[in-house]
Amino acid sequence: MPPVRRQAITISEKKAIRNFYNGFESKPGQKAIKDWFEDTFQKNISQATISTVLSSKYDYLDHTDLVNEGAVKLRPAKFPVLENALAEWRQRMEKQNLSVSSESIRHAAMELWKKLPVYQNQPPPAFSNGWLEKFKKRHPLLSQKETYTTTSTQLSPQELPSVNLQQVSQNSLESATSTSLNQNSISLPNTPPILGDDGAQPISDVVRIHELKNSYAINDIFNMDEISFFWKLTPKRIIRKNNIGGVERNKAFVTVTICCNANGTERLPLWIIGYSKEPRAFQAAKIPPHNLNIIWKHNGVATMSDSIMEEWLRWFDSQMKGRNVLLLLDSSSIHQTSIQNIRNSKYPLNNVLVVLLPPNMTSISNPCEQGISKTFKAHYRRSWIYNILLKTEKDINPLRTVNILQAVRWMVDIWEYQIEPATIAGYFRRSGVLGPLLEAEPEPSETSRIVSQLQQTVSRFDSQKTADIENFIDPPEELNQDQDGLLVNQVAAHFLPDRDFETDEDEIIEPYVSLKDASKALEIILKYEQQQDFGDLNLIKTLNIYQKALNVKIEKSSKMEFINTLF
Repeated sequence: MPPVRRQAITISEKKAIRNFYNGFESKPGQKAIKDWFEDTFQKNISQATISTVLSSKYDYLDHTDLVNEGAVKLRPAKFPVLENALAEWRQRMEKQNLSVSSESIRHAAMELWKKLPVYQNQPPPAFSNGWLEKFKKRHPLLSQKETYTTTSTQLSPQELPSVNLQQVSQNSLESATSTSLNQNSISLPNTPPILGDDGAQPISDVVRIHELKNSYAINDIFNMDEISFFWKLTPKRIIRKNNIGGVERNKAFVTVTICCNANGTERLPLWIIGYSKEPRAFQAAKIPPHNLNIIWKHNGVATMSDSIMEEWLRWFDSQMKGRNVLLLLDSSSIHQTSIQNIRNSKYPLNNVLVVLLPPNMTSISNPCEQGISKTFKAHYRRSWIYNILLKTEKDINPLRTVNILQAVRWMVDIWEYQIEPATIAGYFRRSGVLGPLLEAEPEPSETSRIVSQLQQTVSRFDSQKTADIENFIDPPEELNQDQDGLLVNQVAAHFLPDRDFETDEDEIIEPYVSLKDASKALEIILKYEQQQDFGDLNLIKTLNIYQKALNVKIEKSSKMEFINTLF
């Protein structure tokens, strides 16, 4: 019997095996993987090979984009953390249309080596031509490997927009795996739409965005944006920084992710990105972030990352279960990458069509950037200024008595209760995404009203600062900075170890509220409402229900205390 000829397994096939295995919560056995592989690729494979492919030897394939599909062997990186960081830097550079040369790659590698904790006090490698070529093979240019395909279940081919549509639904997966595009698919170019001589966006793109939104109800059109936010910023706008392992970071800084629909009736819980996994202020007060109706994330630079953005998109999709919604995003490199990661996975979105708004458009803009984000900041800075004045009157240093917990409480209150729905709806109209403006849409008055209030307040202390109040509310220091000079610092910061507190956070201990204290306070509030001439009956009913729940907890606690005395 002639020997069975060995069939080489390519890099892309090894990556497919790992993706198949990692795509299941209940992991498939090697026989199931073998059957799937042989049916999919029409090749024989041994279970020993499958075991090797799933081992840590090939972990690097989970953290890199698809390499040369025909390659059979490609050595894993000698310095995987460095290469992952460098690949992220290069990807951001390319998606920002910034030049990436061989020398700039070497320079970025050297700077990252100095900043990454894992290589601290180690001599840097030579970063030779051989290393450079292997790095390029492991991380090819996006333009060499990306082909976008998108589908729509609601639009005919004539209605599909030529703007950068990114649907990551089950239909996208089906069309991507077919050999030819179906009638609801469209292949998009890798480069942004070509602008006219005057820099204006082609009229056809604008019209098609307007046609697209006509397929959705107004309350099913959403916009999401990230706000870079200095939560302790004073009118003098002095930005303080600290340096950790060569990485410079802003103090008292978070990124706030807001998302709302076009008529302002639906606002998703805030995602707030800080530096520490569990901020000391939350631990000291024994308050988990989810009890404030926020989702807290963290990384070394307190900004949005590809992984957090991908997680946010999947979370948003789950929030929209049973609906068909349109999500508008700006075309930042992180948004593009996270969408592409989902499209390359086995788990597309099911309820969301994502549209990346082309940059530099004059007739259409991001509704949040149009003014919703500024309104959020205006409310917060008004709360902060009033707090400064109140604490100063009591001879208390406000900068030492505010922490991230208090800042988050203000943010939640502002987002959920203070911003008017009409303001959100007005900025959606002003942005142009809902249709062409037949006449100038007036700016909602909410923001200007707050600006006027702050100007009057500040003028009592320093009339010269009154004119600069706009820059205090929406300071240029909070603009997203993704330029070459800062990218290395931002990428390196993602690899710093977790912190147990936020930068510039003083230890403020909030008293713990016991069950008995809560019960007494509730009795007082309930009695107060019952003594009113026309008490709120719904509130009284709610307080009674809550009081009964507290009594059950107290009873259980008392029983446990008694049992403990017996043992």
